Amino acid sequence: MDHTDLARYARAMRAPDASRPVFLFYSDPGHGWLCVPASVVRRLGVKPSRYSYAKAGIVYLEEDCDAPAFIKAWRDRHGSDPDIAQITTNHDSFIRSLDHYSEGVPQ
Repeated sequence: MDHTDLARYARAMRAPDASRPVFLFYSDPGHGWLCVPASVVRRLGVKPSRYSYAKAGIVYLEEDCDAPAFIKAWRDRHGSDPDIAQITTNHDSFIRSLDHYSEGVPQ
């Protein structure tokens, strides 16, 4: 699944409560990233590090600092953790080939 498939999947997939999005967490043997629309990242005030990636309006928040910061911001805003579905691969994720996140650069 590449980033365009992911974007379609993320838009189509919903939690049992249709008003709540389901965010995708990609992992490969070495790392993981939480996929979140850039507009949601901005709205929650999350500041991704240079270890996150971005493409086509989606930010792939790295699992060690950026994804936990997003989860905390989501919890603070909505009163519960975000709904997350996991996609795991046994080889390097396509995310590693994307550009690193850069603040101020349209994603």
